[in-house]
Amino acid sequence: MGATAEILHMDGPPRPRAATRVANMTVQKSGGATGLTYSHLWSTNNQIQITSFNNNPGVGQAKGVFFVVNHCPDVMDPSLDKRFSSRGDSGALVVVGNPKEPADFGRTDLNSDYANAAPAKKAQIQAEYFRAAVGLIIGETEITHDHRPKGATWSTPLKMKVTAVQDIELALDALDVELIT
Repeated sequence: MGATAEILHMDGPPRPRAATRVANMTVQKSGGATGLTYSHLWSTNNQIQITSFNNNPGVGQAKGVFFVVNHCPDVMDPSLDKRFSSRGDSGALVVVGNPKEPADFGRTDLNSDYANAAPAKKAQIQAEYFRAAVGLIIGETEITHDHRPKGATWSTPLKMKVTAVQDIELALDALDVELIT
């Protein structure tokens, strides 16, 4: 319960559910190697084509995988080089929000909406996002990002370090377990 309490800022387990993931949504985790960190979603795709993973060649598809930028701006341990995750964090629970802001719903627009919402709308936002467990860390890797803005002049695709995360509902189904609240 220590890691869970650390990322949730309260007693009680997270609730697994399919919070609507959007690019740049803030997520956090408490891993065995890097401790409490947070970052932002880079990709919210539910099905991706894999040509290699961790420098191991192979082709396949992964369903329910999304990517988190492998960078945390406020890592306490300088030896971790400001990473969101590292070896030893696999299996860590990824939860919506920012550990520095316990009432954060992971999205700036939702935080603003919540602050100005009527009670019924506040309840709806809380039901979908508050303490939402969105995935389990699979591992870190480097991906090639070949999406260039219109008019870009560079010709080399960008390489980016990311953390691969398995969707929580698919992970729990595959493991045949239930996260009890």
